[in-house]
Amino acid sequence: MKRQLSLLSSLALLSGFAHADIVEVTQFNLVFSPQDITVDVGDTVRWVHTGGTHDVVEGTDGTIDGDEAFNGALDSFSTTFEVVFDAAFLAANPRPGHRYDYFCTPHFILGMIGSVTVLDVVEVQQSNASFIPNDLVIEVGQTVRWVWSGGNHTVTEGTDGALNGNEAFHSDLNTNSQTVEVTFDAAFLSVNPRPGNRYDYFCLPHFSFGMVGAVTVAPSEPGSGFCSGDGSGTACPCGNTGGSGEGCANDTGSGGVLSASGSTSIAADDLVLSATNLTPGPGLFFQGNNAVNSGNGNPFGDGLRCAGGNVVRLEVRFANSGNGFTTASTISVSTKGGVSAGQTKRYQYWYRDSGTSPCSSLFNLTNGYELTWGA
Repeated sequence: MKRQLSLLSSLALLSGFAHADIVEVTQFNLVFSPQDITVDVGDTVRWVHTGGTHDVVEGTDGTIDGDEAFNGALDSFSTTFEVVFDAAFLAANPRPGHRYDYFCTPHFILGMIGSVTVLDVVEVQQSNASFIPNDLVIEVGQTVRWVWSGGNHTVTEGTDGALNGNEAFHSDLNTNSQTVEVTFDAAFLSVNPRPGNRYDYFCLPHFSFGMVGAVTVAPSEPGSGFCSGDGSGTACPCGNTGGSGEGCANDTGSGGVLSASGSTSIAADDLVLSATNLTPGPGLFFQGNNAVNSGNGNPFGDGLRCAGGNVVRLEVRFANSGNGFTTASTISVSTKGGVSAGQTKRYQYWYRDSGTSPCSSLFNLTNGYELTWGA
């Protein structure tokens, strides 16, 4: 839920920056034209009928299953069908990459299909010798669009006011090039690493006038933590309360923390589970179907058992002084866990605490972590 609210908030912010448009797709014989389109958050797609009996159904399998994001008739009685791809729609109907494939049910086998991809766009306006807003914080995968209003400018990554050839992006912004777009996705960040994912930029001819800006790409987690040993749920076994968001305290005085990076895409297969604030020794990453005790957890050893039900042992890893008492998964979590798109799974790290274990059980657990897998 926390992740969904974060997404809804960010998309609502984006819709405030971008101008909403109507994009038309025309049904012509057994074809949607254009077949594949890209729109901004807040835009409306309008399908227009020209003849025959058709429909517009979200999905890829050619059948109506009841869980489609949209499904509308397109015939002589319903000559247009519209969908508004706003923040609320995206939050209620999440799809990998915000791509919404669709088809015509009676003509699916004849290849009558299409797709709508929704860009997460934040606009920056050029006004005289300023970028407005000049400092942005966005999420991985979002696009920044700079919009020209007059004069000759550039959007050039860097801080020195000079063009060196190693910029992550550089484009003119003038009457011949009135918009500049950069998508700050995982591939872009990997090819163009910057400290703190901060991308400073400037206008080359107006750098000395202070025409500068910055885009900071905030790390986005694929899921969210739950069942912390910080007193917000079930009490830790012997009063060994951890810090906010942590598991119950171990012999360091802090609690272990489980987080994740990458994505929930099974196809991408890039999810990594990470455990920090650990003690020396082995531990086990494991997966469960359920959030134990309604997500509050039950006492177990020196900690709380948060994930349960059809438990899958994922991987044993070790924490030591050499890795700062942290560890991360190295396996394919989706493959080892046997997950399917649409399933919500819970994760936890169960580790040895062989020092002065607070409750003398000699083992503890991190907080729980939950996420919903996608295709």
